Order: sequence, then structure tokens, then C-alpha cells
Amino acid sequence: MTYPGHIQYQTSESERERYPDLAEAVGHSRYTGPGSPRPERFPISGYFPDGQYFSVTGLRGPAIRSGDDAVIDRQHASHVIDHGEMSDAQAGRFMDWQNRSIYPTYETSGWEYSNCVHGHAEVGRSVFGWDVYPDQHARPQDLADQMGNLRVRNYNSDSDSDG
Repeated sequence: MTYPGHIQYQTSESERERYPDLAEAVGHSRYTGPGSPRPERFPISGYFPDGQYFSVTGLRGPAIRSGDDAVIDRQHASHVIDHGEMSDAQAGRFMDWQNRSIYPTYETSGWEYSNCVHGHAEVGRSVFGWDVYPDQHARPQDLADQMGNLRVRNYNSDSDSDG
């Protein structure tokens, strides 16, 4: 995770050795590549989970394929959480996500529950079974605080648990 900025899942070298098709990272971002449409801009205001008020220009546009998210350099990350090594079934679900966008659109503020924070939580719920529902305008650091103790072994399906 970078502060402020972005949150994503990163796979380990050993996971990528076990599953050669596994992406290095999965995250939810807006498509900004060649031919991308100009983002829609709109005013947005609200409150962060800590009660701090904000007023910004929101951006909305089509989302990337989640496995194409630019990898955050761990040396420049403000937080790194090691959730553990995925089971075979979890890796399969993770690979399903990496081949599509988490949501069709990306919106910066969380107003539409379609920014990187909400995308990260969606992958956590569907791949690992984590009960993670961030506040509407949660920032990456807010979600990192909420998910800091979660491990893949906490996955709630007995047939798919790592421990």
C-alpha cells in the first residue's frame, strides 16, 4: 500500500513458482493507457472514517484488468501486510480475478464504492472469505488497518483452509 494512494494484493515468488500464470499484483485502477477516454470529473465531498472532511474533484472512467495493475515497489510502500500463502483453490479464484476488472468502472473517492479500497475488499471477500466492508470513503491506510491481522488461514471454508 502507498500512503496516500493505492492498495493492491501482491503474490509471492513461491506462489508464482507454484502457479506460473499468477499475476504479480491484483488491484483496481482506472485505465489510462493509449486510447483511454478522458475521465469524467465531478465535485465530491464527504468525511473519511476518522471524521476528517474532504472536498475534491472525483475522477471516473473504465477500469483496467485487475492483473494489469502497476506493481507497487515494496521499497516505496508505506505498509506491507503478509497475509500468507494461498491454497490451490484460493490461487484459482485469484487468477479468475486477475483476468478481469474488479468493477467495470473506477471512481477515485469511494462515492460509488468502486475505488481501489473497495476493489481490494471485494477480492478479499471472494477469494479468501474475509468479512471486510470498508466505509464508503475509506482510504488505503484505513483498509490496511482493518485488514492487518487477516491471514489466508482465516479463510472460512473448511475444505479450502490453509490451517
